[in-house]
Amino acid sequence: MSEKPILFSTPMVRALIAGNKTQTRRVIKLRGFSENAIIKKTKHGFLLSEGGSFNIPMKARYQPGDILWVREAWRLGDFSFIDDDVSASVQYKDLTTGPRLHYLKHGMDERLGWRPSIHMPRAAARIFLLVTDVRAERLQEILEKDARAEGAHNGLEFLRIWDKINKKRGHGWDVNPWVWVYTFERTEAAR
Repeated sequence: MSEKPILFSTPMVRALIAGNKTQTRRVIKLRGFSENAIIKKTKHGFLLSEGGSFNIPMKARYQPGDILWVREAWRLGDFSFIDDDVSASVQYKDLTTGPRLHYLKHGMDERLGWRPSIHMPRAAARIFLLVTDVRAERLQEILEKDARAEGAHNGLEFLRIWDKINKKRGHGWDVNPWVWVYTFERTEAAR
């Protein structure tokens, strides 16, 4: 087991908090292979093939048992300047308040305004996920129940959400890319 960060957009964070999101799909980058490549799961992991024989081992970024800490949009507020201790509270897009961060310890600055999720430190995380399953599939193989597990109301809404996030990067629904499917459940922070 290891602890790793994962990015989620604000709408997907809301779905996580509501308990409506228990899966996420992430594009598999097939460096040097075409979209016609095949990924197969074996008892020893995943193998990538193009042209017939399965021979290139693959490993998903996240594995069952990993704890993921969710990076989301955030900002600092409620600043405190006592002696040499400068701190502020973390605020999330749903306007809830998280832990206090101390500037010197976490390398924060006093900028106001929303900060992108990619810059969220581990100490500011409030959502933790335990990976329970990993599989590889083509995007369009998603089932209706899986679309709901992704936090969408149905498959059509999932398609719209997917394209809004991924189409501009060349991984739209119509391309039908290979994806890692991560299933998870909420958990507490690793100690």
